[in-house]
Amino acid sequence: MKQLVQSAFDTLGAITFTALLSVFSAIVGGVFVHFLFPRLLMNKRHEFDIKMENHRAKLKRLELLLDREIEAADAYLKLAEELEPNYLWPGMDWHEACVRFSSDLGIAEQKLKAYLARYSFVIPDEMRKQLLRAENTAAESKFEPPSDDFEPSEDVVAGADKVLRTVIDTREELVASIRDGRSIFKFDNA
Repeated sequence: MKQLVQSAFDTLGAITFTALLSVFSAIVGGVFVHFLFPRLLMNKRHEFDIKMENHRAKLKRLELLLDREIEAADAYLKLAEELEPNYLWPGMDWHEACVRFSSDLGIAEQKLKAYLARYSFVIPDEMRKQLLRAENTAAESKFEPPSDDFEPSEDVVAGADKVLRTVIDTREELVASIRDGRSIFKFDNA
């Protein structure tokens, strides 16, 4: 009988311990669910909101830069069209076009300078360097002919050739990048 009583007390103790453990778990769970979990959830939501806002701001900056890139590309295509000499007679060759363009080197220098002043921060470094070289070549090679029958020197014609080739090659690279769907920008961590 003593064993039976002892066994009953052990069973009652185990049941009491399990009940107390259940009550304790319910209290801790209730505290977690009602107080800690909402606070943890609010902290995570706040972190997510901050990340989302940073991402939204970054996308807005990229959108603005892309708009400026498109504007710069459009302006450059117009500039290249303005600078490229027209064929004025059948059989006009490249050398004759460069001779005619040599009298417009001062205008080309000013137009390149104005383009670079407006879009230098938007265009890629390599394109900016090429256009700066073309602007410098135009500045070094420009001259004012005293009359229509004046022939420019070969150095001036070579400078005109270099400026025209740079403008045309840069335009071709730009058109190819637009057609390929590439950006003329290189976005990091976008």
